[in-house]
Amino acid sequence: MSVWKARELWDAPSAQDSFAANDPSLLPDLDVSLSIQCSRGCLCIVRIPERPGSDILIVGTWSGSISGFCPEQTPYSPEHVLFEKTLDSPVLQIETGSFILGAGSAGFQLAVLHPDKLSICYFTSQASEENSPGLVVLRAYKLKCAAYSLVTGSFSGVKGRQMLCVVMMDGTFTLIDQETVMETPPLEDFLLPGPVCYLPGRDCFVVGASNWTAECYTYSELASKAGLISSKPNQEVKMRKTWAYNCGEALLDIKCGADVSKAPLLLLGERHIFWLDINGAMRSIRRLDCQASFLTIYPSVKDGVFNFILGTTTQTLLVYEELVPKWTAQLPMPVVDIRVARIASGDGVLIALAEDGRLTALYLGTDPEVYETKNAGTTRQFNAEEIKIETNRLSEMIRLAEGGTSEEQMQASSKPEVPEANVLVISVAAFTEVAFALDVKSGNGQRVPASRSHVTVQAAGGDGRDITDVEVTVQMEEPFYAMPASFSSLSLGGQRMQKEVFNLPFAIVAQAAPLSKKAAIKLDFDIAPTPLKIPDAFPDFGLQQDESGITFDFYGAGLASLLISKKQETKTRIQSDDPSLLLVLCQEVQRRMSFVAAGSTVCCASTFPIDEFTAVSQNKLNLKKSYEALITDLDLWTQQLFLVEKRFLARLKDRDVQIVSKLEELLEFTQEKIIGVVEELERTKGELEVAKRAVASVVALMHWLVALNNRTLPADQIQLLQLVVHAGMEETFDETWEAQSSAAAKYYGLKRVATDNMSSGTFYHTELADPSNLLKRAYLNQLNVGETKELRKETRFTE
Repeated sequence: MSVWKARELWDAPSAQDSFAANDPSLLPDLDVSLSIQCSRGCLCIVRIPERPGSDILIVGTWSGSISGFCPEQTPYSPEHVLFEKTLDSPVLQIETGSFILGAGSAGFQLAVLHPDKLSICYFTSQASEENSPGLVVLRAYKLKCAAYSLVTGSFSGVKGRQMLCVVMMDGTFTLIDQETVMETPPLEDFLLPGPVCYLPGRDCFVVGASNWTAECYTYSELASKAGLISSKPNQEVKMRKTWAYNCGEALLDIKCGADVSKAPLLLLGERHIFWLDINGAMRSIRRLDCQASFLTIYPSVKDGVFNFILGTTTQTLLVYEELVPKWTAQLPMPVVDIRVARIASGDGVLIALAEDGRLTALYLGTDPEVYETKNAGTTRQFNAEEIKIETNRLSEMIRLAEGGTSEEQMQASSKPEVPEANVLVISVAAFTEVAFALDVKSGNGQRVPASRSHVTVQAAGGDGRDITDVEVTVQMEEPFYAMPASFSSLSLGGQRMQKEVFNLPFAIVAQAAPLSKKAAIKLDFDIAPTPLKIPDAFPDFGLQQDESGITFDFYGAGLASLLISKKQETKTRIQSDDPSLLLVLCQEVQRRMSFVAAGSTVCCASTFPIDEFTAVSQNKLNLKKSYEALITDLDLWTQQLFLVEKRFLARLKDRDVQIVSKLEELLEFTQEKIIGVVEELERTKGELEVAKRAVASVVALMHWLVALNNRTLPADQIQLLQLVVHAGMEETFDETWEAQSSAAAKYYGLKRVATDNMSSGTFYHTELADPSNLLKRAYLNQLNVGETKELRKETRFTE
């Protein structure tokens, strides 16, 4: 087995590049930003006797363009283009054959499948009385449903022409023969369409069903049922299968060899390749170690042997002889289809179609240019003036270095002069209009903001030139984060960095809502000596001067309210059901008070929210246990699946129908269990992430309350508390967040801040015998499974 890179022999530009270079107006609706322009089926190889030196390569794209190439020599030249035409619909698949009799013998016919119709085109390079040179559309068949794929062949053994079969998205087949169009009833238990292949030896179609089976239907069965529903449209008709094969996985492609007597039937699954005969009996099976994408069968030089090419999603090409790998090569670009053709009088050339519509001819082996001697006459001529200037510059640097010049002067002389930035402009886009959309993922019909803020940074140097080396870093306090957190641009100049701190408008995240006085978490604050005036603190929300409360709607995430007592204006309450929204509003009120009431102090007079923390932490621990249990179950079911598959494949050779049927039932049951466990695992994982954010929000809220009320504490102790009980919720496989916080508390020996007499308004610090009691009592009651002590007194925050 050899490993090489596929070498380029001939390369043609994509259809959109060719059309844009010739006349951009030919493709007015073409979106050049799309990287994927075609898929499997958009490549067709035509061989005609008039051009023995090269096959004709036909390429279609989703933008509606179709091009023909005839490369009789290499490299590529514009003379290789036979035709270029833009159709009015995207091209899904192209097939060649004789579909309409009497169309002409000087060219060839193409069947082009569109989403809503099927076009029969004819190409000729010779002008005649009947046809003009170029590609023309002879006939178009309107389809009643969206098309999926196209199959051609001499159905029912017809001679001299080929018939068409269009697979529809609703599970029906449309049979087309000249002027006759028939529609079959949908397949039984149909969900999604799959790959379809025609077997000439049995005159039947093999269909990849959505229940992970390959089903065979004869043409006579399809034609008879199509005639029956046309005569009796209201009668329920079911099509009878000739045979069915259970693959146990989704089928990606189905291909059949050209030899009618020895035609192999290959089924390409997600993890296996199945080799069946035309009667549905399995000949062999091979497990794949890669993720396959397409399959192409081509004739072999050996009698009774078939070869095929397997493409993968990792840009790798695998060549098999029967089911034995013979060659592998790395492709230069992602491809969607590969065919074997003859170009430039050379047989066995690989024609690869890339995702963007680029067509490339490849060959396997080494690059001949590696062993060829370069012609000396083709080397680049040296410029004497440039050599002289560079030599003088280097000589000057050497002279300065030998003359005692310092290293700093040498570096300064060698660095390019870049002007220093002296202008930095930062502007935030206005949020006068905010669009809304329904949150589909949540399923609760909530409205979420659809627009975002745009921060524009402009920097200019001292001489007026723009500096492109600009990096903007967005930093937010946990548990909130920015995605992405850094934006930078490339440049050739030196690095420039300048730090600016600014606040975004509060209206980005919240809007005024009808006043609500009900909430689960309520915090009371004393603001003295100057009370807080809501209209003065929030002038950007257009409130009346006598307003004593306001409720903020965080665009479907929840509500948070700010209330002021009418009897005592110094009493203020901030409440919400979500601790994260409560923290956002508390911090915003504190920030705005620094402008409207700079001399006032804020003190929280509510109970420490330990109950909320206990509830959310217990919920997180329960979800963590459920998640670990589901992972264990998934591992056990996966092991059972591998064992059943191994036993199933071993029993197939014994041809024991009873044991094989029982193993097949067990295999299907195991697969259903794995799917159910995976779905439950994904749901639990999402709930666990939500629980982690809830715990982080409560921890951040408690940190803010500690810093607000305990002003006598040194800043280093508050920072130490935030470091030990951090709100990052970073966990590893071996150590949870609770274990990390408990170990850190024992290591640092934290002090607890408490009060004995709430009316006295004094503090004292108590050194605990066990430093982790701070976490057990005030923050992390659910940390350790062992003994936990009750709080002797309810911890309150007073000034």
